[in-house]
Amino acid sequence: MASVSISSITSNSCFVRLTGLDTAYSRNDRQVDYYFNNEWMGYENLDAYISRSDGVDIEDLEPDTRYSVEAVVNFASGSPIYLNSSFRTEIGRPEKFYWIDSRNDLTDLPKGVLIENYITASLWRELQNNVNDVREYKGYRSYSFSRVSRGDPILADDYNDIVSAIKGISGYGSYLSYVSEGDIITRRIMQRLQDELNAIE
Repeated sequence: MASVSISSITSNSCFVRLTGLDTAYSRNDRQVDYYFNNEWMGYENLDAYISRSDGVDIEDLEPDTRYSVEAVVNFASGSPIYLNSSFRTEIGRPEKFYWIDSRNDLTDLPKGVLIENYITASLWRELQNNVNDVREYKGYRSYSFSRVSRGDPILADDYNDIVSAIKGISGYGSYLSYVSEGDIITRRIMQRLQDELNAIE
């Protein structure tokens, strides 16, 4: 029996095809139209004697959204066949994190200016939240960070917690190193922290 098969599901795309087609059907007069939540998304022509269609890639879907799928098989003559399915797209990757008013890097920091003048407690908490959002997106539990309040210094332990949380995501964090109390934290080190977090896909 013919059915709709959905595979390769991402946050904004999927692959759809028909399976279980009648291999005894001998005419090249069929076309299938695909509708997602009642919106036409694509079509393909069906050859004779096939058990499944070639399939089409569907793009521009919304993340974390349930879609009802209807495949309408139309014939040159005869009544159409309606097939239905449903699925949910994956959760999209959280927004990437950037230091300093969401600009791309720290390279515009004036020479000699202390990084901590820019990295406030609220920005550090934003970093912690982004790391946990990314961890959850990748299927990991939230990391238990120490809360940094206004006026608190950013300690080596705070930095190392971020490194541990990123390294805890399989395949990431290999370019990050732990620091010790008294180490000089350069903007290059902080830039690497941002870049390594944003490299997680």
